[in-house]
Amino acid sequence: MCGVITMNAKCIHRVILILILSLQAVLPGQSSDYIFRHYDTNDGLSQNSVFSILQDKTGFMWFGTRCGLNRFDGRSFKVYHRGRLPYSPGNDHINALYEGPDNELWIGTEQGLYVYSTLNDSFRRFDVRTASGQAVGGNVNAITGNDRYIYISSTTEGIYVYDIRRRRLTFKSIDAGPSVFSMVIDGKGVLWVGYYRSGIQYTRDNFRTVHAPRDTEGRRVLDGLTVTGVTFSDDGRMWISTMEKGLFLYDMRTHEVVSIVDSYKGGKLYAHSLLKADNELFMPTETALVVHNVRTGVTQCYDYEPTDPFSLSDVHLQTAYRDRDGGIWIGSYFGGINYLPRINNTFTNYFPRVDIATSLFGRRVHQMVEDSQGRIWIGTEDGGIGWFDPVNARFRQLNLSDLSDNVQGLNIVGGMLWVDTFQEGVTIVNPATGKVVGRLTDKENGLNDANVFICRELHDGRVAIGNFGGLNIWNPATRQMTSVTDIPKKIVYAVLEDHQHNLWVAVYNDAIYMLPADGRAWKKFSGNGQKTDDTVCLFEDSRGGIWAATNGNGVSRYNTGTKRFDVMDFSLNKSRLAVVSISEDHNGRLWMGTNEGLLCYNPVNQSARSFTTANGLLDNNFSYSSALCSRTGRMYFGSQSGLTSFVPESLDSQGSTDNIIATELIINGQTMDNSSKDSPLTHSITATRKIELGYRQNSFALKMSVLSYRETQNRELVYMLQGFDKGWQQLYNDNYIRYTNLPAGSFRLMVKDPYSNGKNVYSLDIVVRQPWWNTWWAWTVWLSVAGAALWFVYRYVVQRSEMLRRIAMSKFEFEKEKELYLSKITFFTNVAHEIRTPLALIKAPLKDIIDRKDYDRETGNDLTIMDKNVSRLLNLANQLLDFRKAEKDGLKLNLEYSDISLLINEVYIRFTSLMDKRDISHSLSLPEHGLWAYVDKESFTKIISNLINNAVKYCDRTVGVTLTADEGGKYFTVRVCNDGKVIPKPLRGKLFKPFFRVESVTTASTTGTGIGLALANTLAELHEGVLRMDDREDLNVFVLRIPVGSSPSISYGGSREEPEMKRTEEEPAGEDQPDSGDTTKHYTILVVEDNIDLLHYEKRHLKKKWQVITADNGQKALDILRQSDVDLIVSDVMMEPIDGFEFCKRVKADINYSHIPFVLLTALTLDSAKVKGMESGADYYIEKPFSMEYLVCVIENLLRSREDVRHAYASSPFTDRKTVALSKVDEEFVRKLEKAVAENLTDSDFGITQLADIMCMSRTNLNRKIKGIFDLTPNNYIKIERLKKAAQLMKEEDVKVNEVCYMVGFSSPSYFTQCFQKQFGLLPKDFISHGQG
Repeated sequence: MCGVITMNAKCIHRVILILILSLQAVLPGQSSDYIFRHYDTNDGLSQNSVFSILQDKTGFMWFGTRCGLNRFDGRSFKVYHRGRLPYSPGNDHINALYEGPDNELWIGTEQGLYVYSTLNDSFRRFDVRTASGQAVGGNVNAITGNDRYIYISSTTEGIYVYDIRRRRLTFKSIDAGPSVFSMVIDGKGVLWVGYYRSGIQYTRDNFRTVHAPRDTEGRRVLDGLTVTGVTFSDDGRMWISTMEKGLFLYDMRTHEVVSIVDSYKGGKLYAHSLLKADNELFMPTETALVVHNVRTGVTQCYDYEPTDPFSLSDVHLQTAYRDRDGGIWIGSYFGGINYLPRINNTFTNYFPRVDIATSLFGRRVHQMVEDSQGRIWIGTEDGGIGWFDPVNARFRQLNLSDLSDNVQGLNIVGGMLWVDTFQEGVTIVNPATGKVVGRLTDKENGLNDANVFICRELHDGRVAIGNFGGLNIWNPATRQMTSVTDIPKKIVYAVLEDHQHNLWVAVYNDAIYMLPADGRAWKKFSGNGQKTDDTVCLFEDSRGGIWAATNGNGVSRYNTGTKRFDVMDFSLNKSRLAVVSISEDHNGRLWMGTNEGLLCYNPVNQSARSFTTANGLLDNNFSYSSALCSRTGRMYFGSQSGLTSFVPESLDSQGSTDNIIATELIINGQTMDNSSKDSPLTHSITATRKIELGYRQNSFALKMSVLSYRETQNRELVYMLQGFDKGWQQLYNDNYIRYTNLPAGSFRLMVKDPYSNGKNVYSLDIVVRQPWWNTWWAWTVWLSVAGAALWFVYRYVVQRSEMLRRIAMSKFEFEKEKELYLSKITFFTNVAHEIRTPLALIKAPLKDIIDRKDYDRETGNDLTIMDKNVSRLLNLANQLLDFRKAEKDGLKLNLEYSDISLLINEVYIRFTSLMDKRDISHSLSLPEHGLWAYVDKESFTKIISNLINNAVKYCDRTVGVTLTADEGGKYFTVRVCNDGKVIPKPLRGKLFKPFFRVESVTTASTTGTGIGLALANTLAELHEGVLRMDDREDLNVFVLRIPVGSSPSISYGGSREEPEMKRTEEEPAGEDQPDSGDTTKHYTILVVEDNIDLLHYEKRHLKKKWQVITADNGQKALDILRQSDVDLIVSDVMMEPIDGFEFCKRVKADINYSHIPFVLLTALTLDSAKVKGMESGADYYIEKPFSMEYLVCVIENLLRSREDVRHAYASSPFTDRKTVALSKVDEEFVRKLEKAVAENLTDSDFGITQLADIMCMSRTNLNRKIKGIFDLTPNNYIKIERLKKAAQLMKEEDVKVNEVCYMVGFSSPSYFTQCFQKQFGLLPKDFISHGQG
């Protein structure tokens, strides 16, 4: 009886179970149920076919794909590929993942098993073999285990068991076949194995015994089916997924097997795996994701929905996994990863669905308002208006033909719904009936514009309306519309009346205006740092604070103390944030819709937090003024993609414990891991809690990750480097912490979630080593070296001080000697300059007296003595000037290939008469065939003259001169010796210094200045030669050694300068001067000289040929030029107050005198003085003393050349004007003159008067200038220019004489012919025929 009863009970239980399961419905899943987040290759996943998923103990998510292994930290993927590095996996096709008890990852691939070390971030192949030598190979498709064993299945081999403690591998042969598809260990430690088309088995004793579960008929459960997944409940039930027939339930107590679901949309369900999460089973199949609620028995299927961005990305699903946070990860074959967060109903999103009639009716949601029945009225820009019922979550659209679909704003005024539209004014709708009951338009009601954005009911019953035209006030009682003129007529997006009845208006692109409750005057808020010009929303919070949301400048709050709007800084690293809507929840927190998501601000603790699509929002881009907090506390925000709703309390952080970890270390721009060269890491950065950096590694970046997958992109972290930072720093959006040039020392990096209440803190100890040169032992060495160095420095300073003292004394003596030397040379040079002019006055008249020869013999002897002494003084002055010239400017040498023997012989002959007279034995030894070399003849002659003169002066009886060529012929040597008193050796080197004389060898009869040998030495050095005294003890021997050859690179002076007058007693021969011709006819010479005697002497000689005007300084000469016509100027240089250079420059710069030739006379012999004279515009430069014959010759040549040029210009029809222009000033004058005549060529009346006006000159000055340049009157010049033009026309063009006559301004052809013949010597017709011939 009991058995019957028991049997009946079992039957009854079975019947009830079958009835319950048979009544279960398989329903299609709704998009609003689950919101999936997608990750694929666009996000960094290596490949979109995901076969295995695992979360390790650290918190990283791992994904095995057909092409690589991926590690995910919530923001980015790190991909491991085969063979990229020595420590990479050996195969890219990842089938199975398992984490062992020692935190190592076991990775099953198509070609064997690999183990990943999280400590070292490296892979190794599992190469342990069984006792018989068998290794895990082939396609490893499933791995599971416990603290003691790891079970590995291969589809072609069977199951391997690895003993972790003993490190021993064994192979288990299974009767059901080697093709294992799934392995699961239940809560009691029993291993369940699913086979390919062989059902399921289990073992309790590590395969010593293997059993198969039996059904009520004693048959093996699901025999013949492929078991892909198994999961269990605590009450003995087991769910099994199969590849062929979907999901089954097996009750291990009653042995009942019931099919849960085996098809979807008429097709079979091919399951790949099975996951149990709380009361729900997730079964990925080839057609959908099957979700079965084990408590309610409801089964839903989810697949890809093209219109739903939150649906599954693919229907070919491979695996499912639940993370520690409760999130569900689904791997697909084509669509990558689908992630379902645990709290998936925090944000409820609504958007239009074509397949659901009660879905949202428009995507562009604008303003919202709640009516008295709790319905949420919604205005959209693409679907008109409608309402939402929060109770049953259904939408209803009002289909009103007389209402625009483009709704900009909503408000309830007097129980009626005021609808603000685009271009159609305000439409008033009765919310109870849904009918239009009124309108306010621009045409009928006086609105200044039909584009309305906002309506707000005021406390007195009036309505403020903002539109394109500014602000309007509607009075329902009087039905009058008033346009507010006190504020700009621009776009008004926001209107607010606060609790004190102050009216706030935001005028776009202008400012915020406020009308106080007393209505006295509008106040404007803009400028001075206030960002109010782009305000789009105004809001008053429960504390009475006024907030302004702007389109690009964040949000501002009105400061009642300063009477201005202050920009709020939420420290969220957001620039140019557009805040477009604001609402307040029941806890006093402000929620703001922005262009970068949703922002929550708590005014109490001034904390801010942001949410984006990564947290489940529908869209990050919210709409203007589209925010509402309902009476139930639920928030609504409209966006560009639909509507988002949420309960604020559901977003409150409960103190997240998500793991914060470092995932990347970059040093000096290079990513480092534990295998990198010079890496400070010994383990993976994820497992490192202390690093020691070298002193050159003190610039680094550390990438931080929060291993939380519900909030992937908006977890805000703060960090601080203790020992360096003074406070917590906000982490940038890229999650990199960067430090540059960190000083040596020990630090601790702290990173935390500011909302975790200190529960979640990451720390990393960082040590930056001192550079080797800054360590203690280095400092010991440095101090020792420094001490030794200081001792040496002290010794050096003492010795140097003594040396400097001696040098200073020597330098002082040298400076005094140099000062004395300069004083001497300056004195003698000044004297030489001063005596040259008196010598010229003595020598020239003396020569005139000697040349007349009208004196007796005795007088002649006296005159000869006078002439010789004058010549001697002149020679001495010239030596001083030459020496000074060599000291100051440097003599310029003109090297010529010369016969050295001839030059020496010429000098030697000059002294033979003197030596014979003094009865001195003398000899000259020259090479037989002569000797040629490159020398400056004049300088070389001076050297030889000084050496022979010195020998003659100081000898007793003998003088000898010898010329020899050195071996090789590169140098020649001249030796000059005398038998006078031998100069002591210590004094021989000083002989060539200026003014040095050896007192022991001089006598009263041997006078000298000490200049000759110094000058000779300087000239020898300029020849790159050497002048020295030989070491002989019996004779004074001077040795001159000069190079024979020369090249252009060492030639001195370039081309020869203008020949100078010889500064000896010889003067230029008169017969060498050219015939002066007739140059005395009418020329006037202006002589300027401040030495009165020389001035009278020059005038006496020059007036024999020309008219002479004199002046004793430059200023008087300029005055004379203004009054007299002058043909040539002769001027001294050294004058006061205007010297000759300045006088010449002024003459050449004045258009009235620039044509006058200018001759400079000076005692200055320096090359720089000559250059300055020529730069001032002088035509000739003559040094004093000079010969009057030479001066007369120069003047005649200048005057004759001027005469020749003038004649050529006047007599030749084609002579260019440049031939008569002496200077640039004259050339410009002649060009203007020629242009003036050419422009008036046909005017026969054109004469001097018109020409003077054009040239801006008086008739007198013009006449003088043209006379000076051309020696013509102005009228004659005009006539010659006409004739020259006529000649040019007759030569270049085929014109007749009569035509040319009138073309050039002649009034009579006969007169033209007469003038042409007189000027050019030919009749016009002969000129034409001659030119053609």
